[in-house]
Amino acid sequence: MTPSDGSGGFRSLAADLRGRSEAELTDLLLTRPDLARHTIGDLASLAAAATTTASLTRALDALTRPELQVLESAMVLAPATADAVAAATGADVATVSAHLDALWTAALLWRSPEGLRPVRVLAELLPTPAGLAPAATPAPTVPTDRLAALTGPERALVDALLWGPPVGEVTARAPQATREARTALVADGVLTDLSPTRVQLPREVALALREGRTHRHLETEPPTPTDPTATDGRGDDPQRVDAAAAEVSGLLALTDELLLTLERDPAPVLANGGVGVRDVTALGRRLGLETDATHLLLTVAHAADLVDVGALPGAAEHRWGPTPEADRWQALDDAERAARLLAAWWTTPLDAGHTEGERRTNALAPAAASPTARRRRQDLLTELADLGGTTAGAEDLLARWAWRHPLRRPPAAAEVARLLEQARLLGLASSPLRHTDRWAASPWLVALAGGSTPEDPLGPVTAALADALPEATSSMLVQADLTAVVPGRPTPALTRLLHAATDVESRGGASTHRFSERSLRRALDAGHQAADLREAISAASATGLPQPVDYLLREVSAGHGRVHVSDARAVLAVDDPALASRMLHDPELAPVGLTQVAPTVLTSHLSSTQARSFLRDHGYGPSVGEDATTGPARVTPRGAPPVRSRPLTRELAADRARALRAATAATPDAGEPTRAAGPTPPPRTTSDPVVVQAALRDAAADGAPVWIWHTDDLGAVRSTLVTPTSVDGGRLFGVKDAERLPRAWSIHRISGVAPASPAQPW
Repeated sequence: MTPSDGSGGFRSLAADLRGRSEAELTDLLLTRPDLARHTIGDLASLAAAATTTASLTRALDALTRPELQVLESAMVLAPATADAVAAATGADVATVSAHLDALWTAALLWRSPEGLRPVRVLAELLPTPAGLAPAATPAPTVPTDRLAALTGPERALVDALLWGPPVGEVTARAPQATREARTALVADGVLTDLSPTRVQLPREVALALREGRTHRHLETEPPTPTDPTATDGRGDDPQRVDAAAAEVSGLLALTDELLLTLERDPAPVLANGGVGVRDVTALGRRLGLETDATHLLLTVAHAADLVDVGALPGAAEHRWGPTPEADRWQALDDAERAARLLAAWWTTPLDAGHTEGERRTNALAPAAASPTARRRRQDLLTELADLGGTTAGAEDLLARWAWRHPLRRPPAAAEVARLLEQARLLGLASSPLRHTDRWAASPWLVALAGGSTPEDPLGPVTAALADALPEATSSMLVQADLTAVVPGRPTPALTRLLHAATDVESRGGASTHRFSERSLRRALDAGHQAADLREAISAASATGLPQPVDYLLREVSAGHGRVHVSDARAVLAVDDPALASRMLHDPELAPVGLTQVAPTVLTSHLSSTQARSFLRDHGYGPSVGEDATTGPARVTPRGAPPVRSRPLTRELAADRARALRAATAATPDAGEPTRAAGPTPPPRTTSDPVVVQAALRDAAADGAPVWIWHTDDLGAVRSTLVTPTSVDGGRLFGVKDAERLPRAWSIHRISGVAPASPAQPW
């Protein structure tokens, strides 16, 4: 028996759920995972939870356009059968049956003896299904002859309301003919007056004019864009893949450089937890990036746990800096490193383009986190991935998105354009040269959107990247003009060397770096020994070590480290007594306050840090202190790692379904609520506040008695048998069984509810 054939049947959704097998209940929980996380005791409570407004809104949000059309048709025709819905939508019975089965699985429909019925709350969430007005009681008589005679303004007015929305306005500014047509149609029962200016087309009249159809047709497939770039069935796929791979390669290089930049100069933490505008601008200037790209790079690095807020060694306050995970990440092969970055951006709730009004949100601020942004990112890019190599514009993606999620508010076109630009910067999408407003998915986006297995979550993405990612280079071309050219993306080791000893002059497919006195002194200040630095540059250079670079390194190292500063009373140890005498009598060093205590020892009233900085600025190049670290500085994150929610697998859903059935079987009075109730309360099965309120609303609508557990004025929890009449304004109105008098209870004091037992009469 299939749910869509109308055979069998029950008197409520709760009875329908009790009639389902364990596998069918498991399918329900997988389709609506929020139900698996409720504190639900049995199947009656599951039915109440499934009909709450919040849960039904989530379920409707997941429907595609054809599923929503079939549901609307079933709501209009209820009780509905597959044949009736197929006739009303113009689709074949097999297609309609499949959608009805899915809707029944999701507990949006339940089986009655007459056919499938929608759950009651759907009428509130979808008040005008299929563009039809709510059903009137009693049903009005359809003026068939009058409908056949509609012409001119009357026909135009009716046609404007025919396929929805069913309510329209005819104001005093409308043409005289339209106002006269409105008056005549209302008088003849074709339209209904709602107010002096608003009219409604009754459902029965609309169905008669539609000839029984609820929809013009069933939209079974999403709209497919026309690809203007396609030639030979493939277009310029190889070029697009190469361009996307180049962007991923650039992402790796920029991330390596970002970590080194934050290692040398950690960014302060704002009061709101983000990175300040000035710091973002400074980072962008060092990395050669625009503000948008800098925000995106910081977001990706933070999402991958490479950058975080924490305490640095010797720092008095928390800063944004590299984490220990950055060292482990850099030890991986390039394809896996890139896969981790892309997967981190795919799943992070942080939105690099988030704005608050007209103002951009600070980078990495908690206010930039938005689960909605993550969902839209994944939904829109999944649509692009589903198209494979076919290109699509932003409007094409919005059209497919609207087909996939017809009840969700669509994102703005500017938001879609910004998302596609972020995808381009990350190498997930690329544009043809002659159609820059169209986009195609990269192979790794297809792998990323296609899901992953728990055993190897990044395997497909890593494999796709390994086939296309250009290999990193560990060598450079050092030239006599004190420049070094890196033909491609440098390895992390070469990036660290270049970051320490050179300044970037240009970026691109090949980057140019320059050796200077300032850059070499910076490397020596960081703790690099001159001999080690010379050896590292020579080993990485494919052209050997040119004489000008060697001479510059020797000259800088000769004047470096001749003065030693320590924290013991700011003591300066000088290698040469003549140098100490010159420093003592140098008027430019007067602010240091030098005093000679030995031929090669001077003291200063400044701290060692201040003295070292002052001497360096005046050309004396002091060595780093013994307290300086030569290893990479890593922050200790101040917060605990985020708690990862346990995914709902089929095994977990099956265990939950088994427990619900067992709890229902163990409750002898778990049958259909009727006008009978025993004096002894059954076990309390529902305690979730949302479920409690939904169960009370259902009981009020059915006029069925229930047991409630409520807190009295003294704080004691009491059980009472009540027949609810309504739930309104945070209060339950009903008749207390023991007194047979109307009473009211505050909803917030009701901690549990259970259906009354049918075993004993009133």
